[in-house]
Amino acid sequence: MTVEARAPDAIPFTSRTRVLLCDDMADMRLLMRLSLEQEPGFEIVGEADSGEATLSSLVECEPDVALIDLSMPGMEGLELILRIRKLAPAVGIVVYSALMTPSVEARALDCGADRFLRKSAPLWRLREVTRDVARERDARERPPTPL
Repeated sequence: MTVEARAPDAIPFTSRTRVLLCDDMADMRLLMRLSLEQEPGFEIVGEADSGEATLSSLVECEPDVALIDLSMPGMEGLELILRIRKLAPAVGIVVYSALMTPSVEARALDCGADRFLRKSAPLWRLREVTRDVARERDARERPPTPL
């Protein structure tokens, strides 16, 4: 089953990026999974349907990137971002949300999210942003190369 065509300027991703999908809607998690699995380099290591399940899954699955919705049961989305940053500071956080106000986006980024992507964006953007956040996080974690 094909979710959509590959972005014309997509760059193949050669290393594996471990991704945790966090959304209270099972259909949305499936859509994210199908989109990411269209390209090599993504490994879905877990799914969570609430804020508390997200925190538990972070410890169990050790993802490189967490794709999180701001509107999940059990915990307010901005609080979830703050708690992820404390629990797993190296994990990249992409907020994937239907909440579309600039103030929500700014607050999510202020709380520690790496990127904010609206659910109305094309699915190739989800792959691109997830890949970019993983690369940026990897570059921060890697020690500098001696000259």
